[in-house]
Amino acid sequence: MLDVHAPHELIHTWKSFLIHIATIVIGLFIAVGLEQTVEFFHHRHQHEQLEQQMNAVLQYNRSIDAEGIANLNAQRMYLVELRAAIDARLHGRYEVPMPSVDDPRMAARLKLPSLAPYEAARQNGMIALLPIERIRIYNRIAVQQDLFMATARDWLAGVAALGAFHERFVDSKGNLEFGEVSLAPELNDLTPGQLYEYLAIVSTLIKRTDVLIERYRTFDMECSAILNGVASEEELLKEITASLSSGGDLPPAAPAKQ
Repeated sequence: MLDVHAPHELIHTWKSFLIHIATIVIGLFIAVGLEQTVEFFHHRHQHEQLEQQMNAVLQYNRSIDAEGIANLNAQRMYLVELRAAIDARLHGRYEVPMPSVDDPRMAARLKLPSLAPYEAARQNGMIALLPIERIRIYNRIAVQQDLFMATARDWLAGVAALGAFHERFVDSKGNLEFGEVSLAPELNDLTPGQLYEYLAIVSTLIKRTDVLIERYRTFDMECSAILNGVASEEELLKEITASLSSGGDLPPAAPAKQ
């Protein structure tokens, strides 16, 4: 903050008084102008820094989304094969093979997406430096992240239930919730009641896996749309809706901005 001082001399005439006042006013205008100029460039730097951070985190999210979807698809294939084997035994068909009791596909390790720069900017008020449409776009993807996290919690609960069922029959140090193999029981050793219980747990987890895959895809599409320069929330929603309706993916993300 600049401190403005008037000339240190005695005032004897109206002319001197007016010069004195004019000096103070002009000095204040200069001080305020300089301060606002400095603040403007500082805010612009913060704005650019926030956009660069968001660009980097969205690029990172896209890199882990593909891995997460691949892991979940592999786990789903395992669960579908396991469900088919359980159902076959409930109908007296023992020729249908069950997956290996230590099948590595059952272990799906998730990397959760992040919007850390946006969350920090909301807490410290820096988000107000962005244009309103940019705030709306980032708020939209933050909502999508919340939905993703809620779905991930449901999926983890399903995985925990499967691991707990396995542990009732086979002692295993592996923890499915941490992406480790939890040894499965031999289906031929289970009673019909236990098979029905197993079938319900596996079927529930298949559905939760499907929902989580869709959440991954939708979140990834929004990241891609923002990186590719979507201009408004309405444009973002149109692109996502069109992509989901066609069953396709958005174009590859543009290179990160420097």
